[in-house]
Amino acid sequence: MSQTAECPSLLNAISPVVTWSLVVLGWLIINRQHNTRETRKELRSQLDQVCKEIADVERKATNYHLELTCNRELGREIKIRLKRLGRSLKLLNFGEKRTQSHRFVRFRQAITLKNFDTAHHEQQQLDGKLLDEVAVETENLVFFLEEEFAKKYKILKR
Repeated sequence: MSQTAECPSLLNAISPVVTWSLVVLGWLIINRQHNTRETRKELRSQLDQVCKEIADVERKATNYHLELTCNRELGREIKIRLKRLGRSLKLLNFGEKRTQSHRFVRFRQAITLKNFDTAHHEQQQLDGKLLDEVAVETENLVFFLEEEFAKKYKILKR
């Protein structure tokens, strides 16, 4: 009979410990999920800013290449923004660094490798090869960043 009397008192003693353990465990799980969600939101905001900057640089580069003569001021602004964009991409730290760097280098080269900041500047046609290359490399870079974000947060369905 003493064994039966001890069982309820043991349950009464353990019950609050189990309850509090479950409460703390639940809080830890929810806190971790909340932190992950907040980090994802902040990263998404940074990515949106970078994509906006990429589009703006593309627009300025298009305007530069459509100019009749070399616009040194616009060329300088594009170079500064490309440098700033490169730093912003490093902060995002998406995917393999070599792949990200390669995508950005191709984007930068599409803009600055040909017909840029030279005495031999030639006005380009809107449907010309150079501006097509700039557009393609812009899309490749943005797609890479979006894809890496989706992979990081398992948004992309395979």
